[in-house]
Amino acid sequence: ARAPWVQLDYDHMNDSDGNEMNTYGAGGGFALPARMDLRFGYAYSDLNGPVSGVDADASADTLYGVLGWRPKAGHRGELRLGAMRLTDAAGNDRTTAIGGVAYTLPMARWTGRAAAGFDPFLYSPEILDNEIDVTSATFAASGLVARRVQVETDAGYGHFSDGNTRWNAGAGVW
Repeated sequence: ARAPWVQLDYDHMNDSDGNEMNTYGAGGGFALPARMDLRFGYAYSDLNGPVSGVDADASADTLYGVLGWRPKAGHRGELRLGAMRLTDAAGNDRTTAIGGVAYTLPMARWTGRAAAGFDPFLYSPEILDNEIDVTSATFAASGLVARRVQVETDAGYGHFSDGNTRWNAGAGVW
Protein backbone atom coordinates (compact mmCIF):
# COMPACT_ATOMS: atom_id res chain seq x y z
CA ALA A 1 0.00 0.00 0.00
CA ARG A 2 1.13 3.52 -0.74
CA ALA A 3 2.06 5.68 2.27
CA PRO A 4 0.13 8.93 2.94
CA TRP A 5 1.75 11.99 1.33
CA VAL A 6 1.62 15.79 1.39
CA GLN A 7 2.48 18.24 -1.40
CA LEU A 8 2.97 22.03 -1.53
CA ASP A 9 2.72 24.02 -4.79
CA TYR A 10 3.43 27.51 -6.08
CA ASP A 11 2.80 28.88 -9.58
CA HIS A 12 3.41 32.39 -10.92
CA MET A 13 2.19 33.87 -14.20
CA ASN A 14 2.55 37.34 -15.69
CA ASP A 15 2.06 38.71 -19.18
CA SER A 16 2.88 41.79 -21.25
CA ASP A 17 -0.63 43.25 -20.62
CA GLY A 18 0.08 43.69 -16.90
CA ASN A 19 -1.82 40.60 -15.69
CA GLU A 20 -0.26 38.64 -12.85
CA MET A 21 -1.42 35.54 -10.96
CA ASN A 22 0.11 33.69 -8.00
CA THR A 23 -1.30 30.34 -6.91
CA TYR A 24 -0.41 28.66 -3.63
CA GLY A 25 -1.56 25.10 -2.98
CA ALA A 26 -1.44 22.28 -0.48
CA GLY A 27 -2.69 18.75 -0.88
CA GLY A 28 -2.35 15.25 0.38
CA GLY A 29 -3.62 11.77 -0.11
CA PHE A 30 -3.66 8.19 1.03
CA ALA A 31 -4.40 4.70 -0.25
CA LEU A 32 -7.81 3.06 0.14
CA PRO A 33 -8.79 -0.61 -0.18
CA ALA A 34 -9.66 -2.14 -3.57
CA ARG A 35 -6.83 -0.42 -5.53
CA MET A 36 -8.24 3.04 -4.80
CA ASP A 37 -6.75 6.24 -3.40
CA LEU A 38 -8.09 9.58 -2.25
CA ARG A 39 -6.49 13.02 -2.59
CA PHE A 40 -7.64 16.36 -1.21
CA GLY A 41 -6.33 19.80 -1.96
CA TYR A 42 -6.74 23.52 -1.42
CA ALA A 43 -5.42 26.32 -3.62
CA TYR A 44 -5.53 30.09 -3.33
CA SER A 45 -4.97 32.30 -6.38
CA ASP A 46 -4.50 36.06 -6.28
CA LEU A 47 -4.96 37.87 -9.59
CA ASN A 48 -3.89 41.39 -10.41
CA GLY A 49 -4.32 43.32 -13.65
CA PRO A 50 -6.08 46.10 -15.48
CA VAL A 51 -9.90 46.31 -15.58
CA SER A 52 -11.17 49.22 -17.70
CA GLY A 53 -7.72 50.81 -17.45
CA VAL A 54 -7.57 50.64 -13.63
CA ASP A 55 -5.35 48.24 -11.65
CA ALA A 56 -7.60 45.66 -9.95
CA ASP A 57 -7.34 42.61 -7.70
CA ALA A 58 -9.40 39.39 -7.65
CA SER A 59 -8.98 35.98 -6.02
CA ALA A 60 -10.05 32.36 -6.11
CA ASP A 61 -10.22 29.74 -3.33
CA THR A 62 -10.40 26.13 -4.52
CA LEU A 63 -11.18 23.04 -2.48
CA TYR A 64 -11.23 19.67 -4.28
CA GLY A 65 -11.02 15.91 -3.88
CA VAL A 66 -9.87 13.26 -6.33
CA LEU A 67 -10.87 9.61 -6.11
CA GLY A 68 -8.44 7.39 -8.02
CA TRP A 69 -8.96 3.78 -9.05
CA ARG A 70 -6.58 1.25 -10.63
CA PRO A 71 -8.83 -1.49 -12.03
CA LYS A 72 -5.83 -3.40 -13.45
CA ALA A 73 -2.15 -2.92 -14.26
CA GLY A 74 -1.48 0.20 -16.34
CA HIS A 75 -5.03 1.53 -16.01
CA ARG A 76 -6.12 4.45 -13.82
CA GLY A 77 -9.38 6.33 -13.55
CA GLU A 78 -9.88 9.59 -11.65
CA LEU A 79 -12.95 11.53 -10.58
CA ARG A 80 -12.31 15.13 -9.43
CA LEU A 81 -14.99 17.11 -7.60
CA GLY A 82 -14.78 20.39 -5.75
CA ALA A 83 -15.86 23.98 -5.42
CA MET A 84 -14.26 27.31 -6.24
CA ARG A 85 -15.12 30.62 -4.63
CA LEU A 86 -14.27 33.52 -6.92
CA THR A 87 -14.05 37.11 -5.68
CA ASP A 88 -14.13 39.67 -8.49
CA ALA A 89 -12.51 43.12 -8.61
CA ALA A 90 -15.61 44.72 -6.99
CA GLY A 91 -15.53 42.24 -4.08
CA ASN A 92 -18.53 40.20 -5.29
CA ASP A 93 -18.36 36.45 -4.58
CA ARG A 94 -19.45 33.58 -6.82
CA THR A 95 -19.12 29.93 -5.88
CA THR A 96 -19.19 27.29 -8.59
CA ALA A 97 -18.78 23.53 -8.79
CA ILE A 98 -15.66 22.18 -10.49
CA GLY A 99 -14.87 18.69 -11.62
CA GLY A 100 -13.55 16.30 -14.15
CA VAL A 101 -12.87 12.72 -15.12
CA ALA A 102 -9.71 11.15 -16.54
CA TYR A 103 -8.64 7.70 -17.63
CA THR A 104 -5.14 6.41 -18.38
CA LEU A 105 -4.58 3.11 -20.17
CA PRO A 106 -1.84 1.13 -21.90
CA MET A 107 -1.80 1.18 -25.71
CA ALA A 108 0.66 -1.56 -26.72
CA ARG A 109 4.01 -0.05 -25.57
CA TRP A 110 2.51 3.43 -25.19
CA THR A 111 0.29 5.04 -22.57
CA GLY A 112 -2.89 6.93 -23.48
CA ARG A 113 -4.93 9.40 -21.45
CA ALA A 114 -8.33 11.00 -22.00
CA ALA A 115 -9.79 13.69 -19.73
CA ALA A 116 -12.75 16.06 -19.50
CA GLY A 117 -13.27 18.89 -17.04
CA PHE A 118 -15.27 21.96 -16.01
CA ASP A 119 -13.53 24.87 -14.29
CA PRO A 120 -13.66 28.67 -14.08
CA PHE A 121 -11.14 30.33 -16.40
CA LEU A 122 -8.52 31.92 -14.15
CA TYR A 123 -6.18 34.36 -15.84
CA SER A 124 -6.98 37.96 -14.96
CA PRO A 125 -9.36 40.05 -12.83
CA GLU A 126 -11.17 41.12 -16.02
CA ILE A 127 -11.86 37.52 -17.09
CA LEU A 128 -12.93 36.63 -13.55
CA ASP A 129 -15.27 39.67 -13.52
CA ASN A 130 -16.94 38.30 -16.69
CA GLU A 131 -17.59 34.89 -15.03
CA ILE A 132 -16.07 32.83 -17.83
CA ASP A 133 -16.00 29.05 -17.31
CA VAL A 134 -14.36 26.46 -19.55
CA THR A 135 -15.43 22.92 -20.42
CA SER A 136 -12.47 20.98 -21.80
CA ALA A 137 -11.50 17.66 -23.34
CA THR A 138 -7.93 16.43 -23.81
CA PHE A 139 -6.30 13.36 -25.26
CA ALA A 140 -2.64 12.38 -24.89
CA ALA A 141 -0.28 9.53 -25.70
CA SER A 142 3.33 8.86 -24.80
CA GLY A 143 5.80 6.09 -25.39
CA LEU A 144 9.18 4.98 -26.63
CA VAL A 145 9.74 5.05 -30.39
CA ALA A 146 13.29 3.74 -30.06
CA ARG A 147 15.59 2.81 -27.23
CA ARG A 148 15.99 5.99 -25.13
CA VAL A 149 13.74 8.08 -27.41
CA GLN A 150 10.47 9.15 -25.75
CA VAL A 151 7.58 10.83 -27.61
CA GLU A 152 4.68 12.69 -26.00
CA THR A 153 1.68 14.04 -27.90
CA ASP A 154 -1.51 15.76 -26.81
CA ALA A 155 -4.54 17.50 -28.26
CA GLY A 156 -7.30 19.41 -26.55
CA TYR A 157 -10.45 21.45 -27.00
CA GLY A 158 -11.95 24.05 -24.70
CA HIS A 159 -15.38 25.65 -24.90
CA PHE A 160 -15.63 28.92 -22.98
CA SER A 161 -18.94 30.13 -21.55
CA ASP A 162 -18.58 33.44 -23.42
CA GLY A 163 -18.82 31.55 -26.74
CA ASN A 164 -15.10 31.32 -27.53
CA THR A 165 -13.29 28.06 -28.23
CA ARG A 166 -9.68 26.93 -28.12
CA TRP A 167 -7.95 24.07 -29.87
CA ASN A 168 -4.43 23.02 -28.90
CA ALA A 169 -1.96 20.30 -29.78
CA GLY A 170 1.59 19.51 -28.86
CA ALA A 171 4.35 17.00 -29.41
CA GLY A 172 7.74 16.47 -27.88
CA VAL A 173 10.67 14.12 -28.34
CA TRP A 174 13.68 13.52 -26.11
